[in-house]
Amino acid sequence: MTKNGSNGRKSRISAQAKSAGTTYRRAARALDGQREESELLSQRAARMNLDELAEIREVFVNAMWEAGLPEMVQAILYVLSGGLNTGRLIDTNGVRCSRSELAALTGLSAEVANLGLHLVEARGWVTEFHDNEARLTIPGEEASLWEHFLEKECDPVQGVETYERVHDQIREQVEQSLADRASLRAALMLRATTSGTVAWYSSRRS
Repeated sequence: MTKNGSNGRKSRISAQAKSAGTTYRRAARALDGQREESELLSQRAARMNLDELAEIREVFVNAMWEAGLPEMVQAILYVLSGGLNTGRLIDTNGVRCSRSELAALTGLSAEVANLGLHLVEARGWVTEFHDNEARLTIPGEEASLWEHFLEKECDPVQGVETYERVHDQIREQVEQSLADRASLRAALMLRATTSGTVAWYSSRRS
């Protein structure tokens, strides 16, 4: 960096520190963080074709529509999809949007926008929402990718005995659960039958 560049940076840091009422060191870290983020955004923009990004959004919105989600949830996901590729990390599905911004852009109340976010997270449309960022996914879309990787593994089981023991435990638990359900069902049927018989005798005697 040239001397003039260095002096210019110091002046910007000093001005930011004074404006924010913080120390020079903290202002310097904040300025560097902004520069790093700006560089990441530039790198992402250079790598992403706008037509490709529009196609990704179109696929997402169509999937959202076909899922028959509630209207308020649709509004939330649609607005978020407009910010694809704006997250800090180089991830096309990353979206940068605060909860207050989301409420303003959808016209929903802050409470409803927040509840809607919880719902779409629970349904798998949004993952990893924190620090005003979200990652959009179509539920189950990436499952086939990981299933493919699992199927390609040539030697997946390292501890055969341990693996078989785990599956034995699974079978035992499922069988016990089924037995408990059958026992409960039989008890309920016996109680219903007994009650019906008592009621019939009572009606006959009266």
